[in-house]
Amino acid sequence: MNNERRKEIGSALTKISLIEDLVADLESARDDEQEYRDNIPESMQDGEKATAADDVIEALDELIERLGDVQDLVSQVESLL
Repeated sequence: MNNERRKEIGSALTKISLIEDLVADLESARDDEQEYRDNIPESMQDGEKATAADDVIEALDELIERLGDVQDLVSQVESLL
C-alpha cells in the first residue's frame, strides 16, 4: 500500500464518529421503546402493540450489533495502516 492510499483510507476512517453517534442514537431509541414496552398494561401484553414493540427492539438490537461489527473492522483496518 502506498502512502497516498494509506492517507485516503485513514481519512475515510476518521468518519467512524458518525457510526458512534448513530449507535448512541439507536441505543437511546431502543431504550425508549423498551421503556414503552415495559409499561404496556398487563392486559395488553400479548397484543399487537406489544408485539410491534418487541419487533422494533429486536431489530434495533440487531442493527446495533452489526454496527459494532463495523466498528471492530474499522479498528482492524486502522491497525494495519
